[in-house]
Amino acid sequence: MIEKIFLLAFVMMLPLIEMRFGIPLGILNNELNLPLGISISGFGLPPFLVFILTVIMGFLLAVILFNLLHLLDNPLKNQKFQDIILNF
Repeated sequence: MIEKIFLLAFVMMLPLIEMRFGIPLGILNNELNLPLGISISGFGLPPFLVFILTVIMGFLLAVILFNLLHLLDNPLKNQKFQDIILNF
């Protein structure tokens, strides 16, 4: 069960499919048929556990993205807006 939780946490951290794919994958017991003929069997975890994991991973993802944006924002504050646009 711990392996399924870690795999589900990894899937929830992937861009573009994070929560939209992680929640059904964690809750469903049967197979999920994906495009291109790929099928993945669900983990069958309790919905409350998947909900808690979704909240935790969403919080971690928000903290990581906020810090990355903050690192990118500091160098931009020292430049004028026109210089940023012209040098883009």
